[in-house]
Amino acid sequence: MNPFDTFLINPILNLLVIFLKVFQTLGIPQALGLSIILLTAVVRLAIWPLTSSAGALQALQRTRSQSPCRLFAITPAAAGFLCALPSSF
Repeated sequence: MNPFDTFLINPILNLLVIFLKVFQTLGIPQALGLSIILLTAVVRLAIWPLTSSAGALQALQRTRSQSPCRLFAITPAAAGFLCALPSSF
């Protein structure tokens, strides 16, 4: 067995089976669907600190603050159109 299966796939699969068994013992219909939704929420919460880093957020804000005219080498004809667009576009 490779480490990818051991450390990533099997724990996630075991968690899904645990959620499924809990919902089935509670007699909830559509137990598999609810288990998948709950597993998705748990995984998103687990990786949320990795995706919400301050560095990535600052880089995104810097990119948004620059106009398209400064980001790309634009021909003068296209620059008139793109520079006239609102920043929220």
